[in-house]
Amino acid sequence: MHLVIASQAIKAEEIKSTKLIWAETMLLLYLCFNPEGLTNTELVECSKMDKAVVSRSLAELAKGKFIRFEYRNGKSRYGACCTNSQQVKKLQNILWKESVRFYKGTFWSFKR
Repeated sequence: MHLVIASQAIKAEEIKSTKLIWAETMLLLYLCFNPEGLTNTELVECSKMDKAVVSRSLAELAKGKFIRFEYRNGKSRYGACCTNSQQVKKLQNILWKESVRFYKGTFWSFKR
């Protein structure tokens, strides 16, 4: 849930410059929170997106050099990881700040 809210905040500012669509943004956020990478199946399960949407979005992210694919046995694509590009690092920082801001607001409302 917090990823959706944080992605909305990011979309408003930073995503405009990257030309990413919402599905690509969400997948990038999941991958940034999992530096070891995720398989396509794991991304489908955690994002609740259609498998075809995940595949197309990952292809677009790879074209933009936001992610890189990992291969098993040098042949079949196994999963995806975020790259260390400046653009990805900038989005990660914004996501972290928005997530912290979201949690502070959530916990504050529970204390009352």
